[in-house]
Amino acid sequence: MRCARNLVVSVVPTMSRVLRERRPRKKRRFRNFLMLGFLLTTLAVVYLFLFPPASNEKVQYPLPEHPIVFENAIYSSSAQASNAGLLVPLDFVKDALRLPMTYDTASDSILFTTRHHIYQFPVAKAQYIKDGQLVETPSTVVEKHGDSLFIRPSILPEEDIPFVFTSPENSDALFIYHVEGTVANVSVEEENVDQRRLRTGTSLQNPYVAEALPGERLFLINEGPSFSEVRMPSGISGYLSNDVLTTPETTTITSAYQQEERFTPGVASEEVINMTWEAVYSANPDTTTIPPMPGVNVVSPTWFALETEAGDLSSKASTSYMNWANDRGYEVWAVVTNDFDPDKTAAALQAYSTRTHMVDQLVAFAKEYQLDGINIDFENVNEEDGPLVTQFVRELTPRLHKEGFTVSMDITFISNSGNWSAFYERDKLTSVVDYMVVMAYDEHWGSSPEAGSVSSLPWVEGHLQRLLEVVPNERLILGIPFYARIWEEQTTANGNIEVSSSAHSMDGIEAWMEERGLTSTYDDQTGQDYAEYQEEGTHYKVWMENETSLQKRVDLMHAYELAGVASWTRSLGSDEIWQVLENALNEE
Repeated sequence: MRCARNLVVSVVPTMSRVLRERRPRKKRRFRNFLMLGFLLTTLAVVYLFLFPPASNEKVQYPLPEHPIVFENAIYSSSAQASNAGLLVPLDFVKDALRLPMTYDTASDSILFTTRHHIYQFPVAKAQYIKDGQLVETPSTVVEKHGDSLFIRPSILPEEDIPFVFTSPENSDALFIYHVEGTVANVSVEEENVDQRRLRTGTSLQNPYVAEALPGERLFLINEGPSFSEVRMPSGISGYLSNDVLTTPETTTITSAYQQEERFTPGVASEEVINMTWEAVYSANPDTTTIPPMPGVNVVSPTWFALETEAGDLSSKASTSYMNWANDRGYEVWAVVTNDFDPDKTAAALQAYSTRTHMVDQLVAFAKEYQLDGINIDFENVNEEDGPLVTQFVRELTPRLHKEGFTVSMDITFISNSGNWSAFYERDKLTSVVDYMVVMAYDEHWGSSPEAGSVSSLPWVEGHLQRLLEVVPNERLILGIPFYARIWEEQTTANGNIEVSSSAHSMDGIEAWMEERGLTSTYDDQTGQDYAEYQEEGTHYKVWMENETSLQKRVDLMHAYELAGVASWTRSLGSDEIWQVLENALNEE
């Protein structure tokens, strides 16, 4: 019995040791399991971090009902559906395409001008008028929907429209391309829907806006290193991986469009223009008293002016003056003015009919007197009527060009003065006429509150540089003054200085100085000769126009490679100044 008890006692401790030995192994296995789970979790996190799943979030793409796609952008303006295809808003054609179209209320039609043609598209009629000739069309050219006007691009004269309008098959979008521009297309080669979704950014984790179908033809907007921006025929755009896109295929946009050549004026393009205005106030000058003017190749008499609000023009044209000019080899660019009357100008230019009446008269005058050109001098115009002036010039120029007449237009330097400067739409006007003539004078005008130069050289150059940002130098003529102002400054009893002035010709200034025994000195600040003197409490000042200033003005013309010069006015120049001017113009 003792032995059995001892055996039991000896076994129990042994099993206890076994149990104690097994417990640590379970703990190690558990720890290993935890470590394995942690490792797998870490790997999963790292994998998800490195290779996150594609986003399934879809966001709304802002798309008009009939989107207009132009220059890789969708415009807020929407096209208008019709039975014969999509229509384009007139505002879009004017603002985005920058085609010179305008609505004429009186005739209820849209006017469109090119360098050589005038089109009139009546609203809600299957016809249009080109250069006075009626053209029948298969459907209406212009429709009105609500308060807006729309144009049918398929009927526009393709030879005069530098754009191509097209709608992809089964698409509500209208795509517009520049003629001679290019379009690149790609297709999707992928079955996986995640890869075919157009993303909002260059990652599969970005939300998507639409799904492209396998093999669907897309428009390539921007090709990136890993993702490219593409556009669907619907107009929706987004990003797709380059891995799923085919190699781009580029196509050049072609049409029947023919860019019109600029009109070639009578004065040879390589010849420097030396033009002088002839101010005709009541009667034409006695041409026998006009001195020789060596170097002059264009004379510009102020013959025509707006007379009535109905568009009637007055004329002072002279056959004898024309004969005199022709005998001396001068071209004649007759001036037409708006009579410098803002109200009469606004009334006459409001309607296409009265503008056409003005154009008809000018063309008839030009043909009757066998002119070489027309010089348009519209001044003192209400700022809001500037577009009417532009439209008149657009309608006049093609008619004159058709008959072979040169068209030039007088403008001022750029400033904020409404009636004096701001009404000129210089960028639009310069694309129409043959020459722009800048009246580079009256820095200090007759009633200026302070005495100063009519046209100081730094003032001219500074404004000229700004103007050349808008007007091409080869079509800009620099106006130069042949007159100067004698300024009088008087001190009043209360100590104020009263300023007045009078304008004089070159000879008049010289005579005035000789009478007083004055000698001029050179003024560095203006680049002109200057004189002054005191007499009975009055201080007299004059900045002269003479050989000194004239040479510097011609130097500016050469430095900026302008088309030439125009002097105001012939009768104010001295007999000697013409040879001085010719010598200066012929300098290299």
